[in-house]
Amino acid sequence: MMYNMKEFNIRHVQHHLAEVLEAVERGEKVRITRRGNVVAQLGPPEPASSTLAWPDSAARFKRLTERKGDGVPVSRIIDEDRGCRCAGPPGSGNGH
Repeated sequence: MMYNMKEFNIRHVQHHLAEVLEAVERGEKVRITRRGNVVAQLGPPEPASSTLAWPDSAARFKRLTERKGDGVPVSRIIDEDRGCRCAGPPGSGNGH
């Protein structure tokens, strides 16, 4: 996609920052130059991703409570649920 970019020199940006930021807020991309050479480019931020990977807390809670009472420490059950390979018998120095 081709953009019609505005171009300002550093001095203009120093004295008219609000104007430059207004252009960016409108969705324009702005080039900043020093002695005719582009040194920076400003533009609107990328849209935030709307897909977050939320954990299934209800399913995890169910897995944890299903094992309640089988004599396994809760910390071991949590480590297993997380896929932790560091859990060892108590006193072994492997995480417990």
